[in-house]
Amino acid sequence: MSPLKRTSVDDSIKVTVNVLGGRSQTVCIAKDATVAEALAAAEMSTDLTVRVNGEECSGADELEDGDELFVASSVKGGNA
Repeated sequence: MSPLKRTSVDDSIKVTVNVLGGRSQTVCIAKDATVAEALAAAEMSTDLTVRVNGEECSGADELEDGDELFVASSVKGGNA
């Protein structure tokens, strides 16, 4: 099931995506959606450091209704 498609209210959950030092938005996703799918629904890259409710997580971790994602972009660059 696509994270953006829902067939009924009972089949979806709401999670909040917080960007550290930036925006915060609530997205409605499928009940069995993963962290990566929530980031996609928020139109964000999946190449980010993410914590769910303060705990480290991976893109494959499933979310529950009311979860809070905290996102910090990976710092890349510098002189090698």
